[in-house]
Amino acid sequence: MQRLRSDLAVLHDQFNKLDTQVHLVSGKLVILGDQLERESLPRKRIEEARDLILEFYKFLGAGGGTFATAALNSQGDETQVSCNILTIYSS
Repeated sequence: MQRLRSDLAVLHDQFNKLDTQVHLVSGKLVILGDQLERESLPRKRIEEARDLILEFYKFLGAGGGTFATAALNSQGDETQVSCNILTIYSS
């Protein structure tokens, strides 16, 4: 009986150590997740802004604005957009 109690006490200690390690690792994972989210949020905003600019530029190219001569294909040629924007702002 004494041996069983001793084994149970050892198992209990090991379980507590394991539980502590799991909590430490999960805390570090939460911190890592927060850091990754902070890094990816500006990138996502830049991509959304780029998509919005391309859609607006396609609208202008389709006759929806002053720069109707700047036609784009359906996917939006970013090189053409960049060149046309530079031309517009340099004049």
